[in-house]
Amino acid sequence: MEQDVILLGDFNLPPEDAAFADLTAILEPLITGTTYTISETKSLYDNIWFDAAYVTEYTGQNGVDDFDVTVFDNDDRAASLAVSDHRPVWATFRMV
Repeated sequence: MEQDVILLGDFNLPPEDAAFADLTAILEPLITGTTYTISETKSLYDNIWFDAAYVTEYTGQNGVDDFDVTVFDNDDRAASLAVSDHRPVWATFRMV
């Protein structure tokens, strides 16, 4: 049985939402806390989920690219029109 599963994407709900009860029983969200991935609504919808016990290639490095702040000087509307209202999430993994 394959257990080193990585699930990622736009989930349209924050990771602590009750709708994720079954998912959180087997995987953990990588991005949590006050970090957000939707610039205009300050919501955490985009994420990467996995079980660190099985995804041993994870290096511990992750983040959210806040291009709306660094490139668009915190102009959410301009960032959304030019690129997206979603901030990209990232993580690094070793190749073994």
